[in-house]
Amino acid sequence: TNRNIVGWWSFGVAITVLIIGLLPIIHNFGMGPAWFEFKWLSRNVYNIIFIVEGFFLMVATFAMEL
Repeated sequence: TNRNIVGWWSFGVAITVLIIGLLPIIHNFGMGPAWFEFKWLSRNVYNIIFIVEGFFLMVATFAMEL
């Protein structure tokens, strides 16, 4: 991250989406409860979450202090 607020927001979004992406994988290995599958979350919503993450990461790229 960097010293401005955009870096921290991007970091927070990236960690959140990383967890959302890893929980179904962990469940496929037989670990964790059934809600790790996110069956209540449609595929379109899942893809939109990753699109939003990509947007935040693009914004952070241009906002970084080099």
